[in-house]
Amino acid sequence: MTHAEENLNQGEEAETETGSAPTKNIYELDKILIEGERIYSTASSRIIRDFDLNVRPVRTAQDMLQFAPGLVIAQHAGGGKAEQIFLRGFDADHGTDVAISSDGIPVNMVSHGHGQGYADLHFTIPELVDSIDVFKGPYFARHGNFSTAGSVMYHTKDRIDGNLIKVEGGRFNTQRFTGMFQIPTISERQNAYFASQYYTTDGAVE
Repeated sequence: MTHAEENLNQGEEAETETGSAPTKNIYELDKILIEGERIYSTASSRIIRDFDLNVRPVRTAQDMLQFAPGLVIAQHAGGGKAEQIFLRGFDADHGTDVAISSDGIPVNMVSHGHGQGYADLHFTIPELVDSIDVFKGPYFARHGNFSTAGSVMYHTKDRIDGNLIKVEGGRFNTQRFTGMFQIPTISERQNAYFASQYYTTDGAVE
């Protein structure tokens, strides 16, 4: 073997040793299996989760109804009252043909100047809504006699992730102040939080 061949062999050996990865620092993790179940429902029903509610801008709790396909809301005369709802070909006026509840409490008023079933959701703070169940059509007798066009069930949060102070402003002297505070609890089975909202606007209509 010549001197050049000896140097070449030594170089190959050195390159092999340098390129080889150490095996003493390799860790093998146990496999993790994550399974999820799909909520089976008909095409006439839809569950709006908190993800959809958080990624889209909303002004009121009734604005969230627009996330359901085929459901349209409108506000006329400058606001100050419940939005008008259109669903399944029904002009539900201000809720006369759509049964609305919040945490199981009916919102529709049996008697009102706008007609039976008037439903005003402006008392609900949008940041507190956890999910919304929307059912289209008069197929669910358990939702009551106001569900001619459909029904909507609001579910608020059981616990808020953290304290929040939000200040908003806009044209026409629009102001909105929102505050949420999680009250410390000493038990996992007990929970309480405080939330408040102030909203005012001069509106675009005099």
